[in-house]
Amino acid sequence: MIVLRNVLLGLIIGSFVMIPWMFSPRILAQQDILAMPEDLAIKKLENDIKDQVASDKEKIEKISVDSTNQVLKKTNQLPSRTFQLEVDSFFDPNFNYGKFSGRVTDIDQSSSILKISSESKNIKFFKASDPIQFRLSKDDYKNLFCEGFVRSVEENYFILYASNLSSCTTDVEYFRRGMVLVFHSPKLQERVKEASIHRSSLLQKKKDFLMELNSINQDVWSYEEKKVQISAEFDRKIAIIQKEKRDALAFHLAKNKDHITLQKELIYRLDTIDQEIQFYRVEKDAPLYDRWHLDQNLGVPVYERPEPLRAKR
Repeated sequence: MIVLRNVLLGLIIGSFVMIPWMFSPRILAQQDILAMPEDLAIKKLENDIKDQVASDKEKIEKISVDSTNQVLKKTNQLPSRTFQLEVDSFFDPNFNYGKFSGRVTDIDQSSSILKISSESKNIKFFKASDPIQFRLSKDDYKNLFCEGFVRSVEENYFILYASNLSSCTTDVEYFRRGMVLVFHSPKLQERVKEASIHRSSLLQKKKDFLMELNSINQDVWSYEEKKVQISAEFDRKIAIIQKEKRDALAFHLAKNKDHITLQKELIYRLDTIDQEIQFYRVEKDAPLYDRWHLDQNLGVPVYERPEPLRAKR
């Protein structure tokens, strides 16, 4: 009896729990679908799925549009800054400073260390360990490049280390003194741009120093005139302000000496800046013909081929 009573109580409680769940909209819809024929039930399920997908897509698009508008609103609030080079820097962003030609002036026995001379004045910006690519000047080798690294830089020369020359020519012994090579160096392009920026800052600094020197020069050049004016003013008050006159002249004289000292210092700094500006001047060299080819065309007595290596004595 006790067991039967417990079973009846469980059935009664379960019926109360199941009744709200059975009358929920989703359960009622499923019951309606189960009561339909098979064809109508499949079509209804397809339509319900399409409606649900379209609703979810609209929600996603709305969320993405709202987030995009918030990002754009924040971006528009940020201050816009653009980098501009001064005109006096002589830097042309559209010119490839990393491409230039050079001639082999010396080569060691292992054919791995080359000394290159070039008409490009921008090779002075190279630094040790800068990567560089080069190829032979002939059209047959224009797609064959060798890789190397800069070892040191001299005036109009730089030393190049190349571990493997077979990637740009089939005959390593073909490398001789006087050979013309074409170089490609993106690192040099960056160096030239940095030099242009530094030169622009030097030019601006020179402009500030010149303005300061101009004001100081006006004080120095008008010293005598101001001295006469001050003397005339204090002469009219001889009895009362004679002491003030001497003090004012002494102060003005000290100020003049300070200005002369500062003038010398500014002149020295301007000379130093002029030397640096001359060094960091960027020149756009684009030689159209090689000197050796020009000599051949003009009939100058030169060798038809570069002179071979001589044996050591």
